[in-house]
Amino acid sequence: ILDDFTKAIKVTPLILEGEMSRDFECHAWSFSGDEGQILWFEPRPKSGSHIDFGHVGIHLSLVDDERVQATGSELIGEDEELREIALPETGTYTLQVEGNIDETSGAYVITISSDLTQTGTPTDSQRRPTATPIPVHIENLPIEWQFLSEVFSKYVNVFGVNIFATKDTPDSKVGHASNVLAQYLDNNADGTPDNPVVINAMTQVNASIIMVTSEFDMESVFRRMPERFHEMIDRGQLRVHDLYGEEIDLTKAEGNFDASLEEILHLVTSVGYAQTYPDVFGEEPGSTIAGYMDNARGGHFEERRDSDCDDDQPNRSWQEGQCALPPNGEYPKDAWYTYLDPTCSYSCMVTEYFYWALTALAGAQSGNQRCNDISDEWVLCTDTQVKSKDPDIYTLLTEPQYALPPKLPDGNYTPSPP
Repeated sequence: ILDDFTKAIKVTPLILEGEMSRDFECHAWSFSGDEGQILWFEPRPKSGSHIDFGHVGIHLSLVDDERVQATGSELIGEDEELREIALPETGTYTLQVEGNIDETSGAYVITISSDLTQTGTPTDSQRRPTATPIPVHIENLPIEWQFLSEVFSKYVNVFGVNIFATKDTPDSKVGHASNVLAQYLDNNADGTPDNPVVINAMTQVNASIIMVTSEFDMESVFRRMPERFHEMIDRGQLRVHDLYGEEIDLTKAEGNFDASLEEILHLVTSVGYAQTYPDVFGEEPGSTIAGYMDNARGGHFEERRDSDCDDDQPNRSWQEGQCALPPNGEYPKDAWYTYLDPTCSYSCMVTEYFYWALTALAGAQSGNQRCNDISDEWVLCTDTQVKSKDPDIYTLLTEPQYALPPKLPDGNYTPSPP
């Protein structure tokens, strides 16, 4: 089977997927590459698959007219790593994945990175658009997620990040959420992710948005989830964030707010940025952003144990500071971030702080009505106010090396590669 997508691997990661069985022992993909370009191949089993990479061979060939010139052939070891491959010349290449019919079965994913490491920071040249824009289509669940088909019937893949939706969730809402996610990840709309390393962190843990019609429906949905879903979450193989159709506003009417702007960004920051840059955006005490949040809240307020955040009503710990709230839920008068959810842990507080600051810079909170609506939680409604009152977070979030989205998504993702 030849899946001839013919993409230039200059902006990565590029994610390839396949499944070995008795019917299909060999898969191949073609792509274009440049002389001297260095590629890294990272194979892994798909969620729930137990494919043995010790019996899988991967071969990279240069296609020159009708000739095939082998440039490197590597058998994947049990550590699931391939060595670096420098492309010898500019041209079209074929990546071939072969299995042993008696030993190999299961689904796999191969992530191809180019000229940047898994923990490095993309340079401007590495962000240069080269790949074909990825269209957003609502589809049936792919084979690797069929175990969720009793719960979800709609699926979208946005740069490797999943969106699952129930059959009752309107297509218009699913499409809108998909576009918002695409705009957060490709904010300059050139058809490729602005920060490939963040995308890689998200795909490594199957980052997913779960969509249902309402908050009421979510409880029943989680009760119907198969055990495999919960096991994947417990093992760190799946990270999810929920989004309700009822909280997505498509009218753009004055005074209304589209909650997809918040919930989808939470997934991007807590799974993508926090995992890629833990010292900077990590949601634990000691990270750069956590220190800035402590300053915004007027002090360090953290739960002593997980159970402190179980009760959504003031309890016997209230006077000392329930969950990650200050004593009696009273923030210092000079604080400008004053979230009062008694179930929101310290890491949750960091997630919310990241959201408020970044969206204020993008103009989401600047309307008079909106600013008034959020005043009990966040005071800095404009980019000017953030820059003046919280200059540290302003500098951090506008630092080019992190490629954070400066523009607010509007749900209309129309990539235009130059």
